[in-house]
Amino acid sequence: MTEGPYELPEGWRWVRLGEVAQRRANSLVPRRYPSRRFRYVGMEHLEAGQWEEPQGVEVSGSDIKSQVIAFHPGLVLYGKLRPYLNKVFVPSYEGIASSEFVPIAPHPSLLSPKYLAAYLRTPGFVAYANANTTGSRQPRVRLEALWSVLLPLPPLAEQERIVERLE
Repeated sequence: MTEGPYELPEGWRWVRLGEVAQRRANSLVPRRYPSRRFRYVGMEHLEAGQWEEPQGVEVSGSDIKSQVIAFHPGLVLYGKLRPYLNKVFVPSYEGIASSEFVPIAPHPSLLSPKYLAAYLRTPGFVAYANANTTGSRQPRVRLEALWSVLLPLPPLAEQERIVERLE
């Protein structure tokens, strides 16, 4: 059992993110599908600290010049660029996003995507992410720091209750 900074309620435990979630590196090069239509979400489609799901924009594969990530419901997309902007969302649709988002797949029997997203938005996590960046002009959270962060893990039913109160 992982030890954390403070005692948790009964039934909760401390875990590292990498123990209960994994990265879904679904890289895609849209220009290989020039006539296909995609729903695209860039970092610019989320405001700092935004909780609402971004709608993104409809684009053709030929319109996107760089590599992106494909996403689907059940993932959490975490904006690694300038983590102080606190850009996190849980998609309810399939689409593509800037590679500045880290696609996180929570283990479904252990971690709710919405609970994880709420945790990633907390001031404590944002401070942790800001303290663990690389690059000065365009700071990005170090992925090894992301996967090793400690988070309090309540039972799934409690996670859902927490999310309901926050929404």
